Amino acid sequence: MAQEQMQLSYPSFTKEDTTRVRTLIRLGIAQLPRNTDSAVGSFQEALNLSRATGFEDGIGYALAFMGAAVMDRGEYEKGMALYREAIPYCRKAQYIRNALPSLYINMGGSYFQSGEFAKANEYYYSALKYLRQYLPHNDNIATVYNNLATVQLEMGQYRQALLYADQAEQIAKQKKVPILVGSALVNKGTGYNKLGMRDSALYCYTKALELGRKEGFVDMQQAALTCIGDQMLLNDKNREAVRYY
Repeated sequence: MAQEQMQLSYPSFTKEDTTRVRTLIRLGIAQLPRNTDSAVGSFQEALNLSRATGFEDGIGYALAFMGAAVMDRGEYEKGMALYREAIPYCRKAQYIRNALPSLYINMGGSYFQSGEFAKANEYYYSALKYLRQYLPHNDNIATVYNNLATVQLEMGQYRQALLYADQAEQIAKQKKVPILVGSALVNKGTGYNKLGMRDSALYCYTKALELGRKEGFVDMQQAALTCIGDQMLLNDKNREAVRYY
């Protein structure tokens, strides 16, 4: 660590280096849903270049996404260690302003997947607070609101979940991000359902289904259909429910 700090005290990165680091991280993010190992390789290459040139923002940004990638492989302790290593770099980032909220979002996601909902809520909220203060037009704000809604549903805070999901829906509509609109609608439907407001729940699920069909989002359609079927069962409409599964 002492050697690394000595190296970083004499940064030599160029604009081309920073562009290359960003490109590698974007590549890793694109690879992550399909091939975790390839994603880790891209993040590692970005990390190596950042360390070699003293680009501290790149170090933090690469570590933040490498942590998420190894978490996807089930390496919980290693992922958390990478997150912890990323924190001081991301906190003082000057060139990659979304490094810190990206780290918080990734940590929130990892805690959510492990069932630690209070921790997930903490990190998602930290990301939201930073984005609203420093990057108020960032597209991730809607995503974070929707993630917070999902966490609140798991924690049984249904009215708060509805507030977050509604914020996500409105911002996603403004930003023209239909897949996020649909996800927010499903979360709203679940919140209404938990509160016993079944007509409102069915309305949200139906709107999500219509949007999914319009945009060709298969996963959204399947989620909405399952929710509508479950809703029909709750309303003792067993025959109608069957056609939604």
